[in-house]
Amino acid sequence: MHTAHLVLTKEGKKHYLRLAYDARANAKATVTGSAYRISPIFLGFPKNAHQPDLKSTWYLGFFFYEHAFSTIGEILNAEEMDKHDSLWFSHGLASVLAFSRTRELLDRICKHHRTGLRAYEVWQVERHLVTVRK
Repeated sequence: MHTAHLVLTKEGKKHYLRLAYDARANAKATVTGSAYRISPIFLGFPKNAHQPDLKSTWYLGFFFYEHAFSTIGEILNAEEMDKHDSLWFSHGLASVLAFSRTRELLDRICKHHRTGLRAYEVWQVERHLVTVRK
């Protein structure tokens, strides 16, 4: 449960996001479109282990930090996280990922944790359908 795979598929002009909590081979089985990307992500703090289902509305923030791991610690110490919020990290450029039912946590991260923040992007995911919200 501490590792998942983000599975991004493209069906026509629409993009869909799914999370696979099993091995990479099982992540490929969730692919429904012709084009896809699979990226492993890791739970930043297992104590708040929550599996976003993405079947309802979620917000996903991708944050590009200069020093991602120390920033994860700062965020976890400073932010009050809802029981549905979860902080993840990846080995990619957007090394800090935050899932939340509302956009509030993502806005607080952008506002209060600016040191080393190079760029960010926020996705709204509703029933797996991705809409980019900056």
